[in-house]
Parts: sequence; structure tokens; C-alpha cells
Amino acid sequence: MKQLYFSVLLLIIATTTNAQVQFLLQNRTKGVGYTKVYYDINDAYTNAQTGDTIYVPGAKNTMGFTLNNNEIDKKLHWIGVGALRADTPVTAPSLINNELVIFTKNAAGSTVEGIRFYQLQIGKNTTNKCDNFILKRCVFRGMLNIFGNNCTVTGCLGYNTSTYTKNSYAGVSGQEVSENCLITNNIFVVPIYIKKKYSRVAEIVYFKNSTFSYNTLFANNLLIYGTQNCTSNNNIFFGYCRMFDSSLNTYLRVNNCAFSGGLPFTVGQTNPQKTIGRDCISGQSIAATIVGYNSWGANVYFSDTEDIITRQDFHIKASSPCKHAATDSREIGAYGGILEAYKPIPFYSHIEQATIGFWIEQATDKVNLKAKVSAQSR
Repeated sequence: MKQLYFSVLLLIIATTTNAQVQFLLQNRTKGVGYTKVYYDINDAYTNAQTGDTIYVPGAKNTMGFTLNNNEIDKKLHWIGVGALRADTPVTAPSLINNELVIFTKNAAGSTVEGIRFYQLQIGKNTTNKCDNFILKRCVFRGMLNIFGNNCTVTGCLGYNTSTYTKNSYAGVSGQEVSENCLITNNIFVVPIYIKKKYSRVAEIVYFKNSTFSYNTLFANNLLIYGTQNCTSNNNIFFGYCRMFDSSLNTYLRVNNCAFSGGLPFTVGQTNPQKTIGRDCISGQSIAATIVGYNSWGANVYFSDTEDIITRQDFHIKASSPCKHAATDSREIGAYGGILEAYKPIPFYSHIEQATIGFWIEQATDKVNLKAKVSAQSR
């Protein structure tokens, strides 16, 4: 714990004064007793060994941090101060500003928490997969592709932006073949592509034996197409949704989900070669479901303005059927379930307020430092 407090103190000093930002590198084997400070993210990465932890500071007074090579080729643990401006008023978010960051197969087993990206790719391609990857409480502003097995995406916000989307589409997708993945307790304001081939998208997109649960989705063109033995539980789908009753969806189960339109599958279907839906509800509008709904309306779908999205309260209204529609009779969507509810602030201590005096007290020869540091609940 001493090392964690030390890390927080350094981040306060680095991000509230004119000092250079500092990247802390903690050695996996030497632990608390061995932490080095670097002033450039690339130096920290170069000197990191397999299993090490890199603490990424907030990008206050900067445009973010740029990796010289956008391919991460080591198993590391990346911990930021948080990914949203609203939650990091002192430090600003931890921002890696490469247009696309790729974690290769050598980064298998990595974790990333509390960092903001533009576009992110777990795995490089179908022959270079990144397995056992955990993405927690992060933000991405465009595409998230998954080439990997046993990957988890939880507590994240994904939203579309025309500025930073290089590809012809933005969204979340599993690339052939991503098995045993868990995507849970996220808010996505981007399309979700779980499919083989459609429209402009030429990539083969495919999930197998995977679970999509307790997500709140505000994007049109949700496609679930080309899955094998996958489950969609306790999700809320606002916007146009397409789930094909196709032989390419083998044993796709859709349980306890809510849709703003009609049910996008045949009710009562029992053929395992088709989409099988159970205990789902239709006709659930954003206005009748979400606590914070006000004037944003359709702007939430493809807005470039983060504030329009993040200042809203996405909890479920007490009067909504979604409040008790989950498999456990509690609420569905990003705040439901027994796992970590949605909130893109890392579990580790983060700074809410900080004041640093610019004069040394003569009596004590010390600088007056006041800070409010909080730990996020799990």
C-alpha cells in the first residue's frame, strides 16, 4: 500500500504544477520496493519487463501521450487515473493519443484500466491473437476490435466520433474467431458488429462461446450475425437492432433483454440453428427508461461531444419495466448484475481535489499540500 500512496502523491505533483508528467514503472518481482520514474511514456515502456505495471498520469496541460510504436508487444498492466474529464478534474484523463493502439499476441494476459484511447485493437490479426486480455473502465472514441480468446471488456464507454475514426465504421467487433469472451456492464454509443460480412464492412467478424451481458447500447445497426453458441443477457438496445434468424447464428440465446423497437427475432423459435429469445421486452424508449434523459435525443447516437454523453445519468427509472427485468429480477443494462457496474474510473485511488502551496513554510520547511483522494468501489 505504501507504493500506491507514493504513486498518488507523485501524480498530484506532476499534474497540478508545471513539472513534467511522471510515469511510474513498478517491477513485477521486486514489487513495492522497486518503482522507477520516467518522464516519457516510451522510456517507461522500453524499460518495462513482462508482468510490470505502468502507472499512466493524467494528461493535464498536454494533448496526451504518444507511443513511438503503436503496437504493444509485452504483457504489462497499464493503470491510468481515469478516462473521462468529468471524473478527473485535477489530473485530466490518462490519454494515449495514437490514432490506433494494437496489443499483439505477446501482450496476452495484459490488463488496461482507467485510460482513454481513440481506437483500440486487442490482437493484431487472426494469426496474431491477444488472449486473456482485460480492458476495464476505459473509454474509446471509435473502434474496438477483438482478435483474441478469453478476453473481457467491462465498465467501459465507447462512443463514435467522426474526428478520430480512420476506418469506414466504428464499433465493437470480435474478429474471426474470438472465443469465450465476456463483454459486460458497458455503455456503447457506437454500433456493435457481431457478424460475418455486411454492407461496407469487409472484415470477417465472429464471436464464439461468448457472453454479452448488462450493456446499455444507444447505437443503430446493432448486428448479431454469424455467432456460435453465444448468449445475450440483460442488455438494453436503443436504436435499430438486427438479429438474423439465420443458420449463421447457431444457438444464439437472447434472454431478458429490452429493445426500443419490436423484437428482432421470431418469438417461440426453438430451432437451435436460429436466434432463440426468452423473457425479452419491446417498445422501451430512452425517455421512459433512462433517468438522465432530457434534450439530447438523437444526438446521443453519433455525437462528437463527450459532455453530451457523460453528463447524463444512465440509471434505469424506477417506473421502467427494465428496473426488474433481469434474470435475477433486478435491473438490466450497465448498472445491473453482480459484477462491477459501469463507471470508467479505476479501482485504484484517484485524486478528486488538490491544492499545492507555492511558498515553503519557514517554521517547518515544508510545502503546504492538501488533497482529496478517493478509491472507487469495486
